Amino acid sequence: MKINYSLLFTCFILGVTAYLIYAAWDWPFETKFFPLAIAWVIVVLCIAQIAVDVFTTKNPISSKDQTGVVDSPVEEDLGKGETIWRILIPWLWLFGFIGSIWLIGFVLSIPLFILVYMLVQGRESFKVSFTWSIVGFVFTVGLFDMILHTHWGTPFWSGPGNFVMELIYRYISSGV
Repeated sequence: MKINYSLLFTCFILGVTAYLIYAAWDWPFETKFFPLAIAWVIVVLCIAQIAVDVFTTKNPISSKDQTGVVDSPVEEDLGKGETIWRILIPWLWLFGFIGSIWLIGFVLSIPLFILVYMLVQGRESFKVSFTWSIVGFVFTVGLFDMILHTHWGTPFWSGPGNFVMELIYRYISSGV
């Protein structure tokens, strides 16, 4: 029997989402609204994907015919190391972003991630990258902190984030 990895992955995502729904269920309404709204969409999409995986028959395809297997064209001349590296890079960015959030918090991680990602991965100029990181920072602080009053949680090293937010609130309260 051949293992259907797509089905296993979808079941894993469904299980994680079910646990998140269970964990968030007793939270105050303002806190749980967004996570539950997104989680129910994920549940519906996972159930639809499971139905597709279970009820469709897959015809074996030749190694040359990759139509319908991947979202982008396959480059057959890439070596195994290059292929693994291209798979690994997005995961490293994701885990780096999550680690940054844990270390210094959302408020500083979002503009820092935008800056570094645009410089390194996007190969943009410093001027463009810095401008977009400032836009991301203003959007994050303006919408989520000042309008929605989002509780960010306490990062491992809260000093830099607290310092920056204190400067912003001092500037705003000074009437400038």
